[in-house]
Amino acid sequence: MRSTLWIELYLQRSARLIDQLLRRPDGASAGLREAGGVPIADALLVALPLAALYGIGMGLGAGLRTAMYNGAKLSLVLFASAAICLPSFYVFASLAGSRFSLREAARAIAGFALITAVIWAALAPVTGFFTASVAKGSFLIVLHISAIVLGFAIGGSILGRALIGSQQKIQVDEDGAARTPPAIEKTPVNQPTRFRVSPTFYLIWFVVYAVVVSQLFVDFTPYLEASPFFRPERTLFFEAARQALN
Repeated sequence: MRSTLWIELYLQRSARLIDQLLRRPDGASAGLREAGGVPIADALLVALPLAALYGIGMGLGAGLRTAMYNGAKLSLVLFASAAICLPSFYVFASLAGSRFSLREAARAIAGFALITAVIWAALAPVTGFFTASVAKGSFLIVLHISAIVLGFAIGGSILGRALIGSQQKIQVDEDGAARTPPAIEKTPVNQPTRFRVSPTFYLIWFVVYAVVVSQLFVDFTPYLEASPFFRPERTLFFEAARQALN
């Protein structure tokens, strides 16, 4: 047996999971809406290495040690933010009328983390090119922050459509092409939808999630220059952002 067989199996399984989620005929949001959702272990096993890959590329200009630190830090930010905000996500969704279980909520958050990490991996060649071309400066900070925020925003919008959007049945022809029925089938008003929540709930939760992510970035300090693994002093993310841009 080849020593690299487990790597090949991991890559094949990862590619299959990403392909099944992103290329669904009814959209990626439907994959997060399903009762089965995305398997938590599979999603994290794919999302965390992809996040680490982006972090490594972000810190290569400051040396290999900082690059490896950044890879670990970005994975920790993605995992810790999901773990910290999962209870509030489940409770707020239940109060807003959703009827999914805690396990299904965890699968939705895991799928959100997976989509976020895939976006980062897709942007890594672009940001890596500028990181190699530009020595230092505020441009690189703004560039990487924009790429990271874009990943969270796209993942959050897909999760939001899964929780807020109307239920719509997608039929698939014999040739595999998706065909939408003429009329959109919505759940009757008097019948509660298992996965639908109010836009207000989701907006409140996502603001909470964004604040947690911002503070985690400050605590773990995934910077473009050499820095300790944890920030030695305690500070709020607003103050850290102001110092970094200056």
